[in-house]
Amino acid sequence: MTAPLVDPARIAIAGHSIGGAFTTFAGTDDDLYSQPRPGPRAFISLSGAAMSYHESHWWHDQLVSSAAINNAPLMFTRVLDEDARVPNDFASAREPFAATGNGADGSEMALFSPANATCANDTAFHCVHAAFVTNSDQIDRWFPFVKRFLTSVGM
Repeated sequence: MTAPLVDPARIAIAGHSIGGAFTTFAGTDDDLYSQPRPGPRAFISLSGAAMSYHESHWWHDQLVSSAAINNAPLMFTRVLDEDARVPNDFASAREPFAATGNGADGSEMALFSPANATCANDTAFHCVHAAFVTNSDQIDRWFPFVKRFLTSVGM
């Protein structure tokens, strides 16, 4: 083959839950941008670290500081009733988003209503958290926002 299989200018990194946190952390990795080709165009954190955010100051500190020095726009998402614990302020999306300059770099935040999921033998919190990326009704709601975000950053 003589043509590349991947256009390096059209790469995004996305993750859910702990993967969403790692997506935010990956955006600070200068090695992704040290090669002669461009690094990822965008990062998408789908409920990044929602289950851990209020358990330790580490998640808060790392997500906020990583968002502040990210190399490309970030999209943060959260299900509105995903965290029934106190404080119930969806800070794990709002605070990192604010650290990006409230979207000055093209970053965005989207908050969604509950998925109305039912999960046998599971906690309500974990059920909603998992349904965010497994329930087709919920995916139908957040996917257009993600697609629009990617379009806005040139993908």
